[in-house]
Amino acid sequence: MNPIIKLKDDIEKRIHEECDKIKGSENPRGVMNEYIRNIRWYSPELAVYVKRQMLLILNLDD
Repeated sequence: MNPIIKLKDDIEKRIHEECDKIKGSENPRGVMNEYIRNIRWYSPELAVYVKRQMLLILNLDD
């Protein structure tokens, strides 16, 4: 398997795992925003991508 595709798949898997944890919370949007805020400190570009994916997975897209 192409290492770039594997990296993308690994990132997607981790996003899904975190969304599974968030789904059970009382305020999924608030928890998601906290994740994004923390990721943004290290990688603003990654934060944008993760937020978009989480919104889709959690069905929170406005």
